[in-house]
Amino acid sequence: MNVKEIVSNHIEDKGATPEIIAIVTEYLEDNEYDGLFWPGECACLIGSLFPCDADQLPGECEPGYKKDGCNCGSGHKYHVVKEKP
Repeated sequence: MNVKEIVSNHIEDKGATPEIIAIVTEYLEDNEYDGLFWPGECACLIGSLFPCDADQLPGECEPGYKKDGCNCGSGHKYHVVKEKP
């Protein structure tokens, strides 16, 4: 399931409005996810969702789990991954 599917009844191409962020946060928390990721692009955690561009909702983002450390060579503090570590 991606972000567009989670908020399909609430989205009107307005981007990541506070209402959208609240809906996504509730879904993530209810399903015990840590945040979102867009495969190969970016990741964000609950509490700081959509730092990429709040004016455009990245609909390809997927729910995921925080994995500390970095295995991509970019020196990230964490990644958000599909499988629970």
